[in-house]
Parts: sequence; C-alpha cells; structure tokens
Amino acid sequence: MLSKQLVAGLVFLSMAAWAGPIKDPSMSVEAGSLSQAIGTGINFSPDPVNGGGLFGFFNGTGGFITALVFQTQIVAGLSDATIQGAFNCNAANPFFLGCAVAYAPANGLLTISFSGVNAEPPGEPPGDPEIGEHEGIPPLLPGCALTPDGAGCTVVGHFLVTLNDNFAVTGNVGGWTPGKNPALFDVLPTFTPIEIDSTATPEPSTLVLLATALLVLAGLSGRRVRRYRLQQ
Repeated sequence: MLSKQLVAGLVFLSMAAWAGPIKDPSMSVEAGSLSQAIGTGINFSPDPVNGGGLFGFFNGTGGFITALVFQTQIVAGLSDATIQGAFNCNAANPFFLGCAVAYAPANGLLTISFSGVNAEPPGEPPGDPEIGEHEGIPPLLPGCALTPDGAGCTVVGHFLVTLNDNFAVTGNVGGWTPGKNPALFDVLPTFTPIEIDSTATPEPSTLVLLATALLVLAGLSGRRVRRYRLQQ
C-alpha cells in the first residue's frame, strides 16, 4: 500500500506535469539589417511551433526613434505577479535606456514599451549606427529611403525585434505559443507597434493641417493642447 507521502508526491508531480512551468516569453530590440519600414500598420507573430522569431525593421521616419511600444492579446484575468514573473524585456538593449511590461487584466492586452534615450552629442556626423549609445534608433542615411537594403544603407537605421529566449538574435525559439504556455496564451499572439515616437519634423503641409486640427480641438475642449506625438 502506498504511503500518504508517496501519494502526495505523485499527485504533485502529475499536477506539475499538467500545468508545466512558464517558459518566460522575452522581447528585445537589437541591432540588425535587411528589413521593412516600422509602422503602426505592421503585424508580426512568433513561430507557431518554436515560439520565437526575428523581425527586421528600419527607421524611415526621418528622425531618431525615441520610443517604441508594442501590444498583443493574451489570456485575460491574470495576476500582476504572474505577468511580472513571466514576461521579460531587455532593458540592456543597445538603443533605449529601459523597457517595461504592462497588462490590462480586464481585456488581456499586454504592452511592451522601449523608451528613454541619451541626448545626441552636438555636431555628431551622420553615419553613426548609435549601437550601444542609447540615443534611440537613428534614421536611414540620406539617399537610402528608396533602397534601404542596398549597398551602404544597411548599417544605420536598421534594427531587430527578437522574441527568442535570452534575447537571441539567431534562431526562432521562444515562449510565445499556447503549446509552451497555455496559461498565458489561448491563441498565437500577434504583435503590432501602437506608438512610435520620432524626433522627425513634419513637412510644411503637414504642419498646416496639424495646426488647424489642434486649433479645432482646442476650441472644442477649451483646454490647451500641449504636444503632438508623431506616429508613422
């Protein structure tokens, strides 16, 4: 006859095997090349089997990207302790000073933001990829807008989003699948950038339209409009 201790141990092991440990899903922004323009209409998803992946982008805003915010849908109703213990973002990435994970338990929206930059030294010539300087993601070099992946254009203004374990920039293995983390995902997550802050100055026609819109909004609300955030 099995002892109570042995039965308890077998029950614990069977429950652990059923639930499984959370395989910490991770995200980082790293240096890279050969990519597409980053924009709020972009969507990307991890490898459905291996749970990770690499997604290459370039900065076509014309200015430094000083913040990037990504959002996806996960299981609703999770505790803050579960979220903080499960998800990793790389605060030691080469372009930004920090990152943060936020979660809305009511609807399951997970937000991962990269932000905080050092000031660019005055008179710094173009051509510096800014890797490791935490000054944001620089724009493409002049003349590279039409051929961002052409010769001489891939060093500056390009970056990767990695969903891989340990923020790896090779392979496609991560924790972003229902198969690996059923407690976190009921479907394969899809990411979209919901905010892209840039130092780019809008073109004159855009400024006129912007000023008109701000005046209308100010008149309707009766409150002063304090700032405009450029989004691509």
